[in-house]
Amino acid sequence: MTSELVHRIADAGFRALDVVATTAGRGFFAACGDVEILRNVPYGPDPAHRLDVVRPSGESRVRPLVVYVHGGAFRFLSKGSHWPAAWMLARAGFTVVSVDYRLAPAHPFPAALEDVATALAAAVALAPGWLGDPDRLVLAGDSAGANLIVGIAVATCFPRPEAWASAVHATGIQARALLPACGFFEAMPPLRPDEAASSFAGERIRRLRRAYLEEAASARELALADPVAVIETSGAPARPLPPALCIVGSDDPVGAGTRRLESAFASAGGRVESHVFAECGHGFHLVPVGLQARKAWAIQAAFAHEQCRRETPSAA
Repeated sequence: MTSELVHRIADAGFRALDVVATTAGRGFFAACGDVEILRNVPYGPDPAHRLDVVRPSGESRVRPLVVYVHGGAFRFLSKGSHWPAAWMLARAGFTVVSVDYRLAPAHPFPAALEDVATALAAAVALAPGWLGDPDRLVLAGDSAGANLIVGIAVATCFPRPEAWASAVHATGIQARALLPACGFFEAMPPLRPDEAASSFAGERIRRLRRAYLEEAASARELALADPVAVIETSGAPARPLPPALCIVGSDDPVGAGTRRLESAFASAGGRVESHVFAECGHGFHLVPVGLQARKAWAIQAAFAHEQCRRETPSAA
């Protein structure tokens, strides 16, 4: 079997997973009475510009607002496939806005970041009508979604030359907390030595990067594809970075990015609290039936609630 065929089979598997998981989620929410869902709220003109709102059922209390961005290597999956994330966070007492965005390769960088920025502005504006509190904002995401929320956090805290990032910074929006799980932060080449150690894994990462990044773009234009590198090289932020909690599996092939994030935040006066789960791989928490996955969600929810109880956003 050729390498190209193996990659095509892997791509098809992701697409099938999206369909199966989204279908299962619809059935689950129909039978589940502990949360309610408002589907496919438009936030822009593209068919991909849709978000779901998931919140605890039968309540009138205003809840902290979580904007959740799904993973999938910037080219696969959806808010539908990531229904367990929205469900777990809503059950934990949050109003959750789960975001779809345009995918590579049809829509390469920075389309996803631009979309998430637009969705964030819409979520903050519309949150009161959904019993969400935009002053208690949490940004959450997994894998590629973790990359995207850290990129958005960079835009809120550092003045940037990109038009979309400058617009985000001008809003003054600040998150109380970040929850980047199993982050695929290093979307820029070159490969690290541990990525190159496995020929298939290394080639897989290279292919995903090529699909996401425009080959002709300059390194400066692509800077926020690796938001950790931007933090590492930008000095002190104009506004404090929000405290972050990262979960990652010990067997995650892109887990080194989380360690870089810790160091980068520390150098910029921020804080990252990381939890490494033994013998767990990439995205382990998205099947919330095991003890480790449930523990991961409980840790994230407790951290987010703690930060939302603070008077103002803080890096400490």
